[in-house]
Amino acid sequence: MPDEAFDTLFADFVVGVMSLADDPGHCAEYIATELRALIAAKAVFVYELSAGGGWRDCSLVSIVPERRRALAADPRLAALLEEGCKCPGAEMLAANSAHPAAKTLGDIGLGDSIVVPLRYSSRIVGLILILGLMDEANMDSLLRTLDRLAPILALILRNGQLFGHLETEVAKRTEELEKRRNELEFALREKETLLREIHHRVKNNLQVVSSLLALRGRTESPEIRALFEDSQNRIEAMALVHEEIYRSGDYSAVHMDDYLGGLARKMLYCGPPGIHMDFSLEPLKLSLDEAIPCGLAVNELVMNSIKHAFRSRGGGRIGLSLRSMPEGVEIGVEDDGPGLGDARETSPGSHIGLSIVRILAEQLGGSLDFPPGPGARVRLKFKPSSLR
Repeated sequence: MPDEAFDTLFADFVVGVMSLADDPGHCAEYIATELRALIAAKAVFVYELSAGGGWRDCSLVSIVPERRRALAADPRLAALLEEGCKCPGAEMLAANSAHPAAKTLGDIGLGDSIVVPLRYSSRIVGLILILGLMDEANMDSLLRTLDRLAPILALILRNGQLFGHLETEVAKRTEELEKRRNELEFALREKETLLREIHHRVKNNLQVVSSLLALRGRTESPEIRALFEDSQNRIEAMALVHEEIYRSGDYSAVHMDDYLGGLARKMLYCGPPGIHMDFSLEPLKLSLDEAIPCGLAVNELVMNSIKHAFRSRGGGRIGLSLRSMPEGVEIGVEDDGPGLGDARETSPGSHIGLSIVRILAEQLGGSLDFPPGPGARVRLKFKPSSLR
C-alpha cells in the first residue's frame, strides 16, 4: 500500500478512536479491529494494566479475532508482555532476531510482531500486541504513527479505568445507602409500632383507673360521688389524647380540633339532656405535652358549664372554639348561663375547677381572660412551643 494511502487510512483510524474516547470498552475493540485490518496481522490484543500492578497484573480488554482467545491464555505470552513493558515506544519484535522475546514468538508459532506500550504520565496503563505480521510494508511510518497515537490511547484507557472505578464506587455507595435506608425504615417502623402500642396501653390503663374510680364512687353521698365523677372525667380527658394519637397514627403531634371536639361531645353525652354545643375549631396540631393541659382545661370549663349554667332551666348552649393567632393559640369556652359571678376574683381554693384551669394555663406559659357576658366566658391563650 502506498505511504499516502496508508497515512489516509491511519488518519481515519485516529478520527474513529477519538470519536469513541468517552466509551473505553468499545474504543479498545475498535482499536484491535482496525489495527488488524490496517496492518494485516494474525491477531491484535489490547491489555489494560492496573495501577501499580505492572505486566503481571494486566487484563485483556479486547481481542481480534475472537478465535485467538485460546492464544491469550497461553502462559508463554507473559514474556511478550514483560518485554513490551520495557520498550520505550512502539517496537517491532523480529522472530529471527536476538531479542529475548524472539524465541517466545517462535515457540507460539507467530512471526514478527509489534508491541506498543501505552504510557500515561510516565506510567504504563496498557499494552497493545500486534501479533504475526503478514505485511511489513510502511513499517517505519507505522511505528512513528503508533508512537504518536500511544499517548492518546493511554489517556482513553486511563479514563476508562477511572470511569470503571467511579462506577464501582458509586455502585458500592448506592448499595450502602440502600442498606442504610432499609435499616432506618425498619427502625422507624419498629419505633412507630412501639409508640402505637405505648399509647394504646396508656389509654387502656387510664380507662382501668377510671373504671376503678367508678366502682369506688358508688356511694350514697352526692358530694363524694361528684368528686369521683370529676376525677373520672379528668382521667378520661387524658386517655382521649392517647386514643386520638393511636387512631391518627401521628406520633409527633395531636390534632386538637378532633381531640377537643371528641372530648366535648363525650362530656355532653354524659350530661343532662337539653344542652346544645356549638363548635368553631380550626385545624391545629400541638405536642402531647401541650395537648393534655389543654384537654384538662376544656374538661374543667365544659364540666363547669354543664353543672352550673343550666340549673334553673331545662337546657342551654355551650360554645367551644379553637383558633390560631399570630401571637399564639386561643381556646374559648362559653355558655348562656348566669355567668361566673365572683368566681374569677375569689381565692383558688374556693373554686377547684377554675383553680385547676389557672394552674394549667401557667403550665402552658399562658394566661386566662374572662370577657364580659352574657353568660360565662373564658379564654385560654398561650404560645405553643412551635412558635417560641
